[in-house]
Amino acid sequence: MVAAKAADEPAAWLHLNGYSLHFHAPDANPYLLGAGLSVPAKPWGGFQASWVADAFQDSGRKFSAYAGQAVTLPLGRGFDAGLTGALMYHHNFARHNRLSLLPVVLPFVDYRVGSWKLRTYYVPPVRSVSDHQVAAQLMIPLGR
Repeated sequence: MVAAKAADEPAAWLHLNGYSLHFHAPDANPYLLGAGLSVPAKPWGGFQASWVADAFQDSGRKFSAYAGQAVTLPLGRGFDAGLTGALMYHHNFARHNRLSLLPVVLPFVDYRVGSWKLRTYYVPPVRSVSDHQVAAQLMIPLGR
């Protein structure tokens, strides 16, 4: 069964992960290179839900990935805000469990530029002060 999507939403979004700014880790790798995909799900009230997955090189140049769901609220003038709730694999999570997996909730802001979006995630310093960062993702529409 294919989930319904908002009328102006593409069939999917290709994510190109790129740059991050670390507030308390000046020697961290700022290039979180990777890719992912989001597929819009059924709209929920005024929100748009999407299934998301991404794989990328983290700030320590190690493989990381997450999969989950994002919920976005359109704010107008090309801006959206939302949250991504996901299960994330990260090598630093090994100190918490054998599988190196933890649930995460990350707030984000989207800005539409033509048919593309620029998504900026905020990573709060929950586990460690060095986690405090913002990360950018270019989102390219796939199909209609």
